Amino acid sequence: SQYMTTPPTEPLWRPSRARIAGANLTAFMSQAKADWGIECGNYDTLYDWSIAEIEKFWLSFWDFCGVIAETRGERVLIDGDKMPGARFFPDAKLNFAENLLRRRDDTGALEPPSSYHAGDRTCAGRHGDEAGGRDGHG
Repeated sequence: SQYMTTPPTEPLWRPSRARIAGANLTAFMSQAKADWGIECGNYDTLYDWSIAEIEKFWLSFWDFCGVIAETRGERVLIDGDKMPGARFFPDAKLNFAENLLRRRDDTGALEPPSSYHAGDRTCAGRHGDEAGGRDGHG
């Protein structure tokens, strides 16, 4: 038959070691380790930690993303037992548009970066760096 009857046992695609090393997720896991001593060498461990230590996770995420704000405030989470209904960084004072429009290139606010190609999963990295790694070399 031309149709697959059993699920594949191997992924259809795997990123190269270089791509993994340059990924924002890998950089964030390193940041979490530096911030909290957490060993999260893969997505599953990071996910588990993000649930078990939700406030630590979001503090690291805020810092990693370089959120521009007048203040973050002292509180990270209120009503954390109400999902939906929890509020993250309830005392933060920031300009949402400033954070969305902070790219450092000539791309229009609603245009994909020049490195974006339909069907490709690359996109603008943190702080407006081009796709892939933190240094913009993907």
